[in-house]
Amino acid sequence: MIEAAPALGLGAAACWGVADFLGGLESRRAAPLLVALVTQAGGALLLAGVVAAGGTAPPDMDTIAVASVAGVLNGIAFYALYTALAEGKMARVAPVIGVAPVVPMIYGIGSGEQPSTAQLAGMAVAFAGVALLSREPGTRSRQGAIARPMLLALVAALCMGAMLVGLDRAAEYNAYWAVLLARMSTVTFLSLAWSVRRPSTGNGSLRPVPLVAVGLLDVSANVLWTVATTLGLLSIVAVLGGLFPAVTVLLSVVVLRERLRRSQATGAVMALAGAGLLSTA
Repeated sequence: MIEAAPALGLGAAACWGVADFLGGLESRRAAPLLVALVTQAGGALLLAGVVAAGGTAPPDMDTIAVASVAGVLNGIAFYALYTALAEGKMARVAPVIGVAPVVPMIYGIGSGEQPSTAQLAGMAVAFAGVALLSREPGTRSRQGAIARPMLLALVAALCMGAMLVGLDRAAEYNAYWAVLLARMSTVTFLSLAWSVRRPSTGNGSLRPVPLVAVGLLDVSANVLWTVATTLGLLSIVAVLGGLFPAVTVLLSVVVLRERLRRSQATGAVMALAGAGLLSTA
């Protein structure tokens, strides 16, 4: 039987995976920075209503500061990720984000968490699966063409990992407040970035329905993941939440007809097997 924390972590992975796929599609129609700003703002408005309905008082300044820094990192992550998804193939770019859980996993174990032997094995299998998903053999001659999307994806992964650590710390007061404060900081950062850079709005108009869906899915993923960290080990929840690239890759293969190599398909199976070990151990 899957316990609450792993189930919430897997739910977060599913929401993040679909959100990244839809966000990547919209970033091919409009400026990635604009897509990130609109989706993050929509999620913030939704969560503000949830927090207001809950009636919980605001946290102290230390929690606000931690959540705000996490929000800035989240803004950088989204801008880099959507740009990478717009410029490169989703099936190749999305799995690179799978290294994001390394940061909270190391933080959790370094803080004294002690996963079981089966859970450690699950981590290894899941990470190996994501690594196989990320491999794209035969690209040496085109290295320059894929360098920028992959580099942006790596930046997004590291910033996202650090952001998740911040959310975990801020959630010690209240998970919903932690996500809301981080999201408000993200929107502020992206707004400032937009005012400074003034990028082209892209070749297409913004489509409200996909953008609202992305915002809803992303804020839901953040809440699910953050609540999960209050119920289980951060190191375990981090790895389960980090399986979201598999969802994005699967959607890119099914919907966009992007090709998945045999080694990448094997990686997807390994990622699922690792999730199983982590969820039931």
